[in-house]
Amino acid sequence: PERHDDVEQDGSAYPGLLADAAYLSPMANTSMTRRHTLKAGAVCLNWARTDLCGGALSDGRPYRDCTSTAGLDSSPLSPLDYAKGNTGRNDMNLTNQVALVTGAGQGIGRATALALAEAGARVIVADIAGQQAEATAESIMSTQRRALAIQADVGDLADIDRMVRQAMDTFGQIDILVNNAGVTRRADIMEVTEQDWDRIHRVNAKGVFFCLQRVAREMILKRNGRIVNIASIAGKGYVGASNVAYAASKGAVIGMTKLAALQLAKHNINVNSVCPGVTRTALSDANLHVGAQQEGVTIEVMEQRRAGAIPLNRANDPEDIAAMVVFLASSGARNITGQSFNVDGGLILD
Repeated sequence: PERHDDVEQDGSAYPGLLADAAYLSPMANTSMTRRHTLKAGAVCLNWARTDLCGGALSDGRPYRDCTSTAGLDSSPLSPLDYAKGNTGRNDMNLTNQVALVTGAGQGIGRATALALAEAGARVIVADIAGQQAEATAESIMSTQRRALAIQADVGDLADIDRMVRQAMDTFGQIDILVNNAGVTRRADIMEVTEQDWDRIHRVNAKGVFFCLQRVAREMILKRNGRIVNIASIAGKGYVGASNVAYAASKGAVIGMTKLAALQLAKHNINVNSVCPGVTRTALSDANLHVGAQQEGVTIEVMEQRRAGAIPLNRANDPEDIAAMVVFLASSGARNITGQSFNVDGGLILD
């Protein structure tokens, strides 16, 4: 169809911003002419070809002030809609969503929990350090949002099951899972011990997988869910990784993200990972201090080196990672799955 009819609420015709328009179709990659025929009392249909329904009024309102036709796209948006901001929706609004964030007592996890709450979600704050989880939950509740703190060790399957059961008993749903809990230490390849390997993989790989699996069981019942795994550019070969066991564990997270995305897609569950670069957290600061001691330089020198190696010349704040997580948890990312996104100031390009 090439006809688009629209009317004011009082039945008079809109003064069309576009009468005849050469229009680029992103679906067909061809240019087409679209004529708007304005008839009093007519109804605008939302075409299945989303590029055919769009435009904006001279006062900035979208043409698309109408209801959808059954079986067609319920929210068609043209490039002009997006360019003018006339989408008629807030894709970053997580109201009525429930998010579970592991390792949310500090650093990236805490920032992510706070950001999800700010976007409207109710948040389950899980951490092995119960007091830190409580502190994050209290910060969320101080903003009039709901939160639940749970002490849990994600390397223990019984703890994972208890955590999820408690979350379901409290909120009745889990719409978003952020697998953030992780551990590491700075060590040369010849210094990594079996204890290091087992400790790091127990949390960073085993914990991520079994949290994903357990929460996915609940999401499958609803046929809806968003899972965001916090990986690292260390899993992509970043030369500054804290140690080889950590790099291997994060590579595992990236790999399981891809396969989980493929196998859970039939249940309408999106799975993606975020790969932070250098990020200012208590964990990274501890590694920075160890590196300074090993090299016999000051913390200031190490910080200058750290920032100087980043093309944008700045390390991440935890909030930089949180912003990407909120996007991936939102409806704006509904057709993104199986991907790993670097947030690193340009440290690695892939």
